[in-house]
Amino acid sequence: ESAPAVESAPPAESAPAVESAPPAESAPAVESAPPAESGADTPKDAE
Repeated sequence: ESAPAVESAPPAESAPAVESAPPAESAPAVESAPPAESGADTPKDAE
């Protein structure tokens, strides 16, 4: 009975959960508002 219990909840389901929220979305979020590049480019042009 111990064996079937493990098969009832395989780690395979854990994998899809991670794919549901890949870090790829995190990257675009940072590029969406990169104030570092905007600020560095503005002062250089002003000078």
